[in-house]
Amino acid sequence: MVAAGLKWAPAWAWPTNLFVWAAALYSVTAMDGLQSPWDRLAQRLADIEVRPVLFDGAYVARGVVPDGPQAAQTGGPAARRRGRRMAPVRSAPPKNPP
Repeated sequence: MVAAGLKWAPAWAWPTNLFVWAAALYSVTAMDGLQSPWDRLAQRLADIEVRPVLFDGAYVARGVVPDGPQAAQTGGPAARRRGRRMAPVRSAPPKNPP
């Protein structure tokens, strides 16, 4: 799984934090947690790696969804190894215009 988003830079990087503040006004509902917004993902992923980008004002995090009973039910890696696959999504045939 990969996630990306805004984060607070160190206090001395005030120009970056000014950008993060302005961008966050349009993209988040609360500024809480911008110190490490990947914390909730880290609780659910294995081998999480967080890389700061854009002058430390954003991040890219990646991790592995652990195998387990829930992964088998949702068609995760464990289900694919057992030969079960999720059904392909089929779209409706295009309608002819009148």
